[in-house]
Amino acid sequence: MASRRVEFIHVSDIDWHRNGISGEGFHVVQFIYEGHALVATVFPKDHFVAVVEPANMEQHYRGDCFERALRVACTAYDIDRTRRISVRMLA
Repeated sequence: MASRRVEFIHVSDIDWHRNGISGEGFHVVQFIYEGHALVATVFPKDHFVAVVEPANMEQHYRGDCFERALRVACTAYDIDRTRRISVRMLA
């Protein structure tokens, strides 16, 4: 479980979902962190990130710790539809 800002993730898949006619759209990101396969929901508004581990739903992850790296991946996807990317944050 992350309790600090995450500096590296490997994104295996990413997509944008419209969320219907009037719902807030969001990115869904499948990624690997320290050997764990995780899924994130990333809404456009800052601080609205949820991270889960589908194989172990009782495990808790702090979305705020992953937010910076996830938003970098979402921006890369929005620019050129890159679905697989490794994100390494520099200090």
